[in-house]
Amino acid sequence: MLFNPISAPVSPPPCGPAPAARTRAIAELADAFACEPELILAFLQGIDQETSDRAGIVLAAAQTAAAVCPEYADLLYYVGQAAVAARDYAAADAALQRALDLNPGYKDALILAARVALQQRKPRHAAELLEQAVSRGADFPDVHMLLGSAWRELDDRDRARGAYVRACELNPNLTAARAALADLPPTDTSGKSNELPA
Repeated sequence: MLFNPISAPVSPPPCGPAPAARTRAIAELADAFACEPELILAFLQGIDQETSDRAGIVLAAAQTAAAVCPEYADLLYYVGQAAVAARDYAAADAALQRALDLNPGYKDALILAARVALQQRKPRHAAELLEQAVSRGADFPDVHMLLGSAWRELDDRDRARGAYVRACELNPNLTAARAALADLPPTDTSGKSNELPA
C-alpha cells in the first residue's frame, strides 16, 4: 500500500468515557441527585487526587438535576459545591445566588458564596456575605478567618484584626488565626504588635 499524503490523520480516541456513556452517567446521576442532593458530596470525595473529568460529570449531573428542580435551595447549594470542585466559579456563583434568592438565611450557602467571591477577587461582596452569615448564627472561627481575609484584601486592618481576634476568642488554639493576626500590619504607627497574649 502506498502512502497517501492527502488522507486524513488518525485521531487518538478521546480520554474519558465515550460520549454516549457520559450522557447516560449524567442522566442517571441527575436522577439520584434530584432525590438526594447530599449524594453530590459523596461523588466529590477524593476528586482532587483524580485526573479524570469526574468533577465535570458530577457538575453536569447536578446542574441537570437543578434544572428539573429549580426551586430546591439545598440542591442548588450542592450544585455550588460541585462547581467549586470543578473550578467553575461562575457556575458556583450562579447556583449559590439562586439558592440565596430562595432562602436568604441559608448560612452554608452564604459561606460558600463568600469563598467563591474571594476566589473571584470580590472581597467586598465576600465580606457582605460573611457578615450576613454571622448575623444569622454562623459565629464560627473559620467564618471569622474568611472575614479577616476579606477585610485584609480591602486594606481594612481594623476590621481584619477584629475578625482574627474573634476567631481566636472562639478557638484559642487556632494557630492560623494567631499567625494571621501577627502578620497583619499594625493599625497605628506606635509599632504595637497585633499578637495576642499567650
